[in-house]
Amino acid sequence: MARVPGLSRRGNVWQFRVRVPDKLRKTIGKGEIVGSLGAVSHAEAARLARIERHEADRRFAEAEAFLRTESVEELAESDLTHLIRADVFHLEKQATDAPFDAYESAELATIAASDHRPRHNP
Repeated sequence: MARVPGLSRRGNVWQFRVRVPDKLRKTIGKGEIVGSLGAVSHAEAARLARIERHEADRRFAEAEAFLRTESVEELAESDLTHLIRADVFHLEKQATDAPFDAYESAELATIAASDHRPRHNP
């Protein structure tokens, strides 16, 4: 019997097992790909294991491509300013002990009003 990487037998059942590379574990969602190949002959199990390995390599390639192309969407400066102001507003709203003067109260009211109007992307 020729040794096939990832192929093992437990009793009469052949299994396929391959370790997911560390850098891809978070993207793929597991540390190992495991599957039963059934109670078949060694030749059939070897053929199925090669197919499973090809599928695992395809998943690894897709995960690597995803990691290479994953990018942060650029925000317009006005969108970024809006997000920051809204976040600060919500933080200040939670801090009830902070006293606000008339200017700060007016500014917070403006931010609160802008949180409720529909947003559009130019």
